[in-house]
Formats: sequence, structure tokens, C-alpha cells
Amino acid sequence: MKRWIAVLIALAVLAAHTAAGSATLAPPFLSSQPCVAALAMIPTTTGLAGLAYARARKTARPVALAQK
Repeated sequence: MKRWIAVLIALAVLAAHTAAGSATLAPPFLSSQPCVAALAMIPTTTGLAGLAYARARKTARPVALAQK
């Protein structure tokens, strides 16, 4: 288990090092490098869509009452 944690930490450090050298704050139409804000919007949008879907499924749906 400790080995997997070490591997995950190593991958996170390598990814952070790579991202620090290649990401910018410039808008995508002004730069060929990825924009940090645009990259952050992808998981944010996905998460918000998932929450909206989950809330829509939890809403009460009218059910016909049983007749006696």
C-alpha cells in the first residue's frame, strides 16, 4: 500500500513540474499553450453537470395513490 502512495506522489510531482512549465494564464486565442483557467473549467463543468443531474433525479415525482 505504501508503494502505491509513493508512486502516486511521484506522478503528482512530475505532473506538477511539467504543468508549471507549459501552462499559462493567457487566453487560448492569444497563446498556443494551454490556459490554466480553461483547463480548470473542464473538471468544474463536469462536476456541476453531475450535481445538476443528481439533483434532478432526486426531485419528487408524482405517484398515483393506491385506490382502496
